[in-house]
Amino acid sequence: MDSSFDEVADILGRAGADVSPAELQGFLCGHLCTGSRDHSSWLRHAAGFLDVGELTPELKELLILLFDKDETYLKEADFEIELLLPDEDEELSSRVLCVGQWCQGFLTSFGMGCNDERARALSEDTQGALSDFVAISQISDDVEDNNVAESAYTDIVEYIRMAVLSVAMECREPPAEESSNAAVH
Repeated sequence: MDSSFDEVADILGRAGADVSPAELQGFLCGHLCTGSRDHSSWLRHAAGFLDVGELTPELKELLILLFDKDETYLKEADFEIELLLPDEDEELSSRVLCVGQWCQGFLTSFGMGCNDERARALSEDTQGALSDFVAISQISDDVEDNNVAESAYTDIVEYIRMAVLSVAMECREPPAEESSNAAVH
């Protein structure tokens, strides 16, 4: 199964999901950053997020493929994660809209999986990245298609890639209090 933007969009459309592939990938990455690895748990959340009721076998297969692929990228922290966005031949306004949707999906699932205590313990850098994701999620697709805007888009995509890896690395490590308490026992 191909996991290109268009292929994922087709599968989502056939399942009746009104979510872009970008928002779906952001949602899955947000879950991964909060440590949710149990397939049954996150699949239940994904079904609710997609608002499709039962997951079709095709959709379930796609979700697991995307989740496992992104989990590998985030676990390896090898900077290879690719955001599931429209190809460069699409209008810049469509690609910008999808970047905002990616961040919205990430924030939705990260917020579901990160309790208040854990959120307060996040580093200043991670809190800053999450604030940036909030701003990016509200981005307007009313952009001029020129070299300056294209360059800004490329910079934003690269920032998101690096920020999500940074968030994943921090959230993968046990909080400092837990590791210091473990040493005392």
